[in-house]
Amino acid sequence: VLCAALRRWPGTPPDAAAFAALADQVGRHHLRTVLARSSAQASAFVTASAVAAGHFSFRQVCELAGLTLPEGERARTEPAVAGLLGPLVRPRVYDPLVAERLLGLLDADRRRVLHERAVRLARQEGFAPEVLGLLVSRISLDEPWVADALHAAGAAARRSGDHDAAVVLLDRALDHAAAARRHTETLLE
Repeated sequence: VLCAALRRWPGTPPDAAAFAALADQVGRHHLRTVLARSSAQASAFVTASAVAAGHFSFRQVCELAGLTLPEGERARTEPAVAGLLGPLVRPRVYDPLVAERLLGLLDADRRRVLHERAVRLARQEGFAPEVLGLLVSRISLDEPWVADALHAAGAAARRSGDHDAAVVLLDRALDHAAAARRHTETLLE
């Protein structure tokens, strides 16, 4: 759609920054349109799936969205939102950029509350520390377990080759590391 529009662009084509801004604007408009056509349950399910990022089961995403399992089943099959969702066993929004845009449409308080609920649910369910680290990296929590979780997530990111994410996660872990031993381990990582 953007390429076709740019071919008919009056005057000189936009530079890379203007093109990126146009793509972002079109993407956000498309998401707003999709969400406006969907039910409140479907919007809640898709938003919870964006936060879950494939780490939560279908039942857990429903719980995060505040839906019963039958409501979640109906929500995930609504035609308006079905194209946004990836695997349904561990629901996530199919594209990380779309997930970020979707979360960007929420006001800051709603986004923070949703991330906090995701972290609480993940802790209750006994998620791996690296997953907890990824979840807690999106909010500010000042609890003793946060440094270990961020360290585990940073180490996992480094092992997987995502050095940019590793640096960000490990820097955040250093900010939280109170114990000298954990501080040294994080610096070495």
